[in-house]
Amino acid sequence: MEGAVDNVLKAEQSAVGGLWAVDIEKGDKRWPVYIDFSKQFLLSGQVIRLSSKENVTETRIMRLNAVDVSGISLKNAVVIGDLKAKRRIIEFSHPDCRFCAKIHEEAKKVVAKNPDVAFFVMLYSLNNNPGTVRKVRSIVCGKRDAPKLLDDAFAGKELPDPACHPSAVEDTARLARNSTRGARPR
Repeated sequence: MEGAVDNVLKAEQSAVGGLWAVDIEKGDKRWPVYIDFSKQFLLSGQVIRLSSKENVTETRIMRLNAVDVSGISLKNAVVIGDLKAKRRIIEFSHPDCRFCAKIHEEAKKVVAKNPDVAFFVMLYSLNNNPGTVRKVRSIVCGKRDAPKLLDDAFAGKELPDPACHPSAVEDTARLARNSTRGARPR
């Protein structure tokens, strides 16, 4: 199995008797595998606690790939909802993504029903496409008009030329890569 993983992060007794839970890393992905106490067998798959129907493996994957959001600067985020809302959702998005457009419409519905929720939309270009970069810059530079510009972008409308050239596009793309271990934005 040489080279199968880059790093073993942690090993401990699993919730299943006779198995070790071993957290591994390969590239930017982290997940658990299970090894029997004799170290003869490796199991890769879902462990479900029958009494509660909890997916123990999924819970562990979520913990392994958790992102510390306290270090994320929201200064270039497009805010959908009240800036001072108690519940904040950070969303990575890009204006040429049809799935992102659908999520955006749902976010507006959530905010309309729940004024204590706000979405902080971090925009970037998935593949550093020059046209998308221009759109993101136009939206981010729009400051107060950014939510409407984002609506326009998702509607396929032409956006004005950006009035500034912030590093927000590149900064958010880097943050998205580092924050979404293994997740693939659409």
